[in-house]
Amino acid sequence: TETVTLNEFGSGTGVFRGSINTSDFSVMTEDGSLNVSHGDTITATYSDVDDGSGFPASPMVQATISCTPTAKYFTEAFAGGSDLSDISLEFTPDGSDDFYAFCARPQNTFPASMSGAATLTLSDDASQEVILTDSKTIPIYGVNYSSVFVGSNGYITFAGSDTTFTPSTSAHFNAPRVSGCFTDLNPPGGGTVRVKQFADKLAVAYNTIAQVSTGFTSTFQIELYFNGMIRITIIDMNASGSIVGLSDGMGVPGDFVEMDLSGGANCEDLELRNNFSTYNTSGDNYISFAEAGLSQSDFDAIDMNMNGYLSMEELLIATIGSADSRVDVYVDFSYVGDERGSEYQPFNTVLEGQGSVMPGGNLWIEPGSTSGAMTLHKQMTLNRNGVSGTVTIGN
Repeated sequence: TETVTLNEFGSGTGVFRGSINTSDFSVMTEDGSLNVSHGDTITATYSDVDDGSGFPASPMVQATISCTPTAKYFTEAFAGGSDLSDISLEFTPDGSDDFYAFCARPQNTFPASMSGAATLTLSDDASQEVILTDSKTIPIYGVNYSSVFVGSNGYITFAGSDTTFTPSTSAHFNAPRVSGCFTDLNPPGGGTVRVKQFADKLAVAYNTIAQVSTGFTSTFQIELYFNGMIRITIIDMNASGSIVGLSDGMGVPGDFVEMDLSGGANCEDLELRNNFSTYNTSGDNYISFAEAGLSQSDFDAIDMNMNGYLSMEELLIATIGSADSRVDVYVDFSYVGDERGSEYQPFNTVLEGQGSVMPGGNLWIEPGSTSGAMTLHKQMTLNRNGVSGTVTIGN
């Protein structure tokens, strides 16, 4: 048995949270660590002297321990059209087992100017090697390459050329690869593929390249930084059936699960969180609108308490909470476990849910009740998740 201290999550929210370390060492009561093994069931009991009705209560919840790591494979496959448009996907080496931290930001132009870039003459289903100058190398998943192979079918490979035109996860993962829009594209049919080496990166831009089967065009840019960062910017992706993302070339992982790339954490929110002390020039542990450097609408989307300041808790919800989905976010007051805001890993407070859903999105709430208040500060649709039951928010 262990005791956990709960602290209010945000001033005046009525939401209290606590945490405890876990270990696989021998059991020692009240040592501040919970001894667990994979598959164990843990029980948490809260003793409330007055639940608001004048009577005591002892609510209890249970959860199953999972010691199976969840790897991130930064890849999404689209059977038809995609939801990726006017967006930059950024992958930054972070020393983790996944190699990269991922975020996304709105972007409707190529970040890297292609003025003066060389135009590649690619036939249908072709690949051309681009050798880096000035002894530069590009790392992907920890391996450095002095040249890359630009494919006509919307991807860049590193260990050798590839001309595969049918998009599939097996083809995507069979070589170290960055897929901007892996599908059967036809550069000779129109548009341009250009390449340019900068002081800090190599950029490849596919401009209005048509898909063979549909004639629909796609425009996107891949930037490969010499420090290991990778950025895929998609202006238009109209192809029917395509793959976007990264591959280490080791084959399809046994536990591969697609990532919702459009639902990545906002890069600007992530920068604020990771550099909190730098932005917090006043030293008051809050970031003001002037300190944040965001647009008013972006600032308001994070400022859940509507007090004109951003706390670390708000930034944490905005970045981690949005990793699965921002269009559809799920809440279950009784849920205990890893919270991602998805249907199977929902949040358990309305504060987290409404903070993570994008303006105009859907907040799906499992039937139940919570004493926590909810103040809407952006447009969203509140939905009951299920065919029956009542959702009660607030006393």
